[in-house]
Amino acid sequence: MGNYEEIAILKTMNESDMYDFVNESVEKELVVKPDNAYGQKRFYPDCPCSKFICELRGVKTFDKQIMSVLAKYGFIFNIRSQQINVSDLD
Repeated sequence: MGNYEEIAILKTMNESDMYDFVNESVEKELVVKPDNAYGQKRFYPDCPCSKFICELRGVKTFDKQIMSVLAKYGFIFNIRSQQINVSDLD
């Protein structure tokens, strides 16, 4: 099932059903990229699940408010570590 079908299904669920779906089906570790836009700390999605949540909400970034709500439901946020390509060091 593609993201658009999943979004359509989630939009029809009540809060209790959505909570059960998230607890059973969704990866709880969200990977994000930090950025500072216009003095506001924002986090861009950097994994399929975090991208899906932003798309579901109709936004491009996570702010402190939504991150707090998601943390309340057991989500954790991680920043992807940067890989160094040794051949680029020369």
